[in-house]
Amino acid sequence: MVESRALAALAAFGRWRPRALRLARRASLMARVRSLPQPEFLAHLVLARARRFARQPHLSLRIARALQDVVPAPWRNWLGWEWALAGGEQLERSEQLEASESASSIAMLKQVLGEQPVEPGVLAMLGDQRERLPLPFANDVAGLCGCLQSAASELSAALKDWRGEHVV
Repeated sequence: MVESRALAALAAFGRWRPRALRLARRASLMARVRSLPQPEFLAHLVLARARRFARQPHLSLRIARALQDVVPAPWRNWLGWEWALAGGEQLERSEQLEASESASSIAMLKQVLGEQPVEPGVLAMLGDQRERLPLPFANDVAGLCGCLQSAASELSAALKDWRGEHVV
């Protein structure tokens, strides 16, 4: 039941974000009550993502900070992803992230989101990796690349509106 609620919250991100936050909060609460580690990690990471999408990155970072000492290696890439996109400085034990495809995407995300200048070709490489990432992460990368590229053909209506207001 916990996993189905968490997955329903993930599915709701695309269409109805307030519902996604409610479902994620419910899944997280159910997971805490039942004390099942793996479903609990899933539910809490989905809640961190929901908080970030609800423009509450400080709450997303709080959840990620609480998870960083307890999640095993298979969950650390997702944790690093949410941490980077919520604006976290440096995730402790990040050396465990080096082994996978999403780890290199996280490193590129940190460069793009950081204060240092983006090296040429990083956005293109990030766009190429988008095809190999799981769907929620691929959507994050598509949105980020769309915000930063000068000409984008496949943007959502909300992103086009945002670009119209923020891109000079």
